[in-house]
Amino acid sequence: MTVSVRTLNISGDEIPPKYKANEGLFQKVSIADTGTGIAAEAIDTIFDPFFTTKPVGEGTGLGLAVVDKIVKKHDGFIILKSESGKGTEFSVFFPVHNQEIARTQTCPYFCAPDTVKP
Repeated sequence: MTVSVRTLNISGDEIPPKYKANEGLFQKVSIADTGTGIAAEAIDTIFDPFFTTKPVGEGTGLGLAVVDKIVKKHDGFIILKSESGKGTEFSVFFPVHNQEIARTQTCPYFCAPDTVKP
């Protein structure tokens, strides 16, 4: 398994049509394996809710559907590449925002005390 992270400038024609993401700077997180790959007939439906290749009672088929929804909510997108017998790569793209994050009073539970601003 390989995990990689890169920052890329993505043009609009590189974004799959089902996503409403805008072109620009993205953080790409890729997870790849050298397993058996995903069956060609499953590629188009793999992100559908309740899709599963597992036997009845062994999976809900919600995992990838939930990931897809979260990525869309953050104005990102996913590209899936898979080849039978060679493996699969999921690449998740999140837009880069050049904004300073303002810390609030709710921060003390998650931040060092000297980073909290009243």
